[in-house]
Amino acid sequence: MRTIFIHLHIPKCGGSSVSDFLSRNFGKTLYSVNSILNDYQYTSEQIKKIIDHYPNLRCLTGHKLSLSLPYDTNDMSTISLCWVRDPVDRFVSHYFYHRNHTTLVPEAKILSIDDYISWALEDGHQKMYIDGQVRFLSGGQLSTIQECITNGTLLLFPLSKLKESFYTLTTLYPAYFSDWNVRTKNVSRKDQKIPGNIRERVLPFVEKDLALFELARRTEVVTPPKHKDIKPLNLSNKTKIVAYYLRKTATLIERIGG
Repeated sequence: MRTIFIHLHIPKCGGSSVSDFLSRNFGKTLYSVNSILNDYQYTSEQIKKIIDHYPNLRCLTGHKLSLSLPYDTNDMSTISLCWVRDPVDRFVSHYFYHRNHTTLVPEAKILSIDDYISWALEDGHQKMYIDGQVRFLSGGQLSTIQECITNGTLLLFPLSKLKESFYTLTTLYPAYFSDWNVRTKNVSRKDQKIPGNIRERVLPFVEKDLALFELARRTEVVTPPKHKDIKPLNLSNKTKIVAYYLRKTATLIERIGG
């Protein structure tokens, strides 16, 4: 039986860093179904056809994937992975992404973040932000997501625990995941101060997303060993010599009780 991992890539939820992690672990058996202009998502039947068409596929990632997946099949086991984000942080990230990297939402380039909140949320011009994570996964049904978590077909992680979630996957599925290092990707530059009242203005539009994020925070993750965080320094020969004598001096001082 084939085991297929499916990454449900919600926009602005660390997907670039996650895709990098998946690429390092799956290599050429990772397939992407991202699309810039086509915002519809595949049905479970379409995903099954994609998987059947590529027999070496072991992991699928992309914006076109939701919880509509081919779970009930006899020839493969499907495990979905998803990272979700504090919805206010996600809104801010979305704003600066469009402000600095795309022309898809020109208002983000000309409006301050304060005015953008009014235009996008309060005036209703960008409904994609309103509980957008829950709608992306299940069409707006939080209970559907909870059911998938309960029956073990969905592993839901908070973006705030990215390193821990990567390490957790190496402990749960060591045959598929081994490299859990985090490489931060696609971080947008912030060119203005975030207003202090942003949470109270955004939260009324993302209550389900906030509940989703709290649900993800309940997922048990394993803290990785600290020694993996320590990387050897790339020192010149001269610096190595200085470092050597500093260590020798420190050892000597310790011996004489200085």
